[in-house]
Amino acid sequence: MYSEPCVAASTPMDSLAAKVKAFVIVASLKAHGGLTLVEFGELFLALMRLAIETVDTLDTAGPLKKEMVLEALGHLFDEVADKAVPIWFWPFWVIAKPAVRASLLAAASGAIEVVLQLVRKNS
Repeated sequence: MYSEPCVAASTPMDSLAAKVKAFVIVASLKAHGGLTLVEFGELFLALMRLAIETVDTLDTAGPLKKEMVLEALGHLFDEVADKAVPIWFWPFWVIAKPAVRASLLAAASGAIEVVLQLVRKNS
């Protein structure tokens, strides 16, 4: 799997911020030569699961946990999404990027509840 090194790099970290930082650094290094949409999707879902597992152990309100996960996913998008865009699409991407980011995070917001149940079931 494309995301395994990213998850492995973040495993020894103890805070969500440190895990996200390690994950995104490794993802950026792996994406240096380019990234397919499937690879980006795998990275996105792997970070979502990792962030949900991490915040699920915190003693904070549910909406705050969800916001923390969405912030982590937004950071990944900001750092590596450009690597998944073909050069010929770049002029359109500059205009579409904010809308794509907002749409992806909105979809992730809805998916967090489902992934949370999967994470709890497998724990």
